[in-house]
Amino acid sequence: YLTAKMSNEIQFTRYLYEKDEVKLALIASILNKKEERAEFWAYELYHSGFKLELIDLFWSLYYDFYYTFNPSFEKYLQTKLKNHLDLDLNSENLLLS
Repeated sequence: YLTAKMSNEIQFTRYLYEKDEVKLALIASILNKKEERAEFWAYELYHSGFKLELIDLFWSLYYDFYYTFNPSFEKYLQTKLKNHLDLDLNSENLLLS
C-alpha cells in the first residue's frame, strides 16, 4: 500500500529539525495521545513541504496500529483525504480533521 523511500541524504524541516526525527516524534505523539505535540509535528512536516509524505505517514499509522480494531475508519479516512486533495492540497484543515 505504501512504499518506503530509502535515502542516505539527510533532510531538514523549515525549523531545521531532521525530517525522520520529526516523523518519529509525530508517531510517538499520536500513539501517546499527545494532541498538541502531534499537531505541532504534523504542521512542521506540512509547512516544510512534505505534505504527501505526511499523508503517507497517516496511512502507515492507520494500517500499522489502528486498522485491526477499526477497519471501518478506512473509508472515512479515504473520503477525508480525497476531499481535501480535490479541493486544495494546501488545505491546513486536513491536519486538524
